[in-house]
Amino acid sequence: MPRQKPGKSKQNYATPSVFIADVEHRFGYLEVDLAATRFNKKAPIYYTPQKNSLAQTWVETKADRAKRFWLNPPYAHLWPWLRKCNREQFALSSGQILVLVPASVGSTWFEKYVWRKASIYFLEGRLCFVDDEPYPKDLMLLCYQAPRLPVTISIWDWKADILYKQ
Repeated sequence: MPRQKPGKSKQNYATPSVFIADVEHRFGYLEVDLAATRFNKKAPIYYTPQKNSLAQTWVETKADRAKRFWLNPPYAHLWPWLRKCNREQFALSSGQILVLVPASVGSTWFEKYVWRKASIYFLEGRLCFVDDEPYPKDLMLLCYQAPRLPVTISIWDWKADILYKQ
């Protein structure tokens, strides 16, 4: 198992392309990447650190209400990102905000901004962000959508594309 480096880890690793392909197969084409650079973007429209998506309104137009947003935020400071997802979901109609985060179900941010607010897909199979070395923690994919839709908890074997629902 890879060693963890608290407080010293790089925060801008690109999401593995193989995982993005599986996300798009299951959920649909990603249209907006909310935390990217021109080198690691996963969608044609993307926010760079200079544009600071936390300071922007993500769902501004009627067309935005149906878009599929992607977010792999810096894991060192998750709560502002998840609070923003929780707020922006109220403007969605058929769109989604998909977020890749550590499966830290005991954290305050999980209780305040995820539990009963987003569908949760616990990922079976570790992701490798760098040099085929698995990320040392379990991850989950969150799906924020229009609040009137029910939230679910599932386990997703993303490599085999098998979904185990609650």
